[in-house]
Amino acid sequence: MCTKNRYFCFSLARLANWQDYNLLDGEINLYFEGKYLGTSLLNTKLANDTLDISLGRDNGIIVTRTKVKDFSKKSFFSNSITENRVYAIVIRNNKPQNIKIVIEESIPITTNKEIVISGIEAKSATMDPDKKIAKWMLSIAQNKEVEQRIAFTVKYPSSERVNLD
Repeated sequence: MCTKNRYFCFSLARLANWQDYNLLDGEINLYFEGKYLGTSLLNTKLANDTLDISLGRDNGIIVTRTKVKDFSKKSFFSNSITENRVYAIVIRNNKPQNIKIVIEESIPITTNKEIVISGIEAKSATMDPDKKIAKWMLSIAQNKEVEQRIAFTVKYPSSERVNLD
């Protein structure tokens, strides 16, 4: 049995050299793949060398995050509890073309010195050591899916209440 969470994928347009186009701040109409998406606000004051424009939710890409029960467990040792967590992140490309996608998954962070998070494993991901975010940059062929896994261990005193799910 698995606990499943479905996430939404948001498309992002990135415009390099956007200064060459004399864009004005204000409301814009968004079209993508021949379909009208709606309106958005363009704010060039917040842009750097690349202007990012959100195109909204992309229904052609499905992302699910599932706790892998076979590898997730809870152990009690004297006055401490150790919990292992493994999550499978599956990205399904239902679009008629290949896509490039960035997936980010966060690891729990604690300020309590008695709670220790260790054994972080996210194969083929780059890890931001300060923010504890695993990042995968993936290319997925049309009508294919890719699975990535992330794992970590949390050890805490039995007197503490920690919710990892």
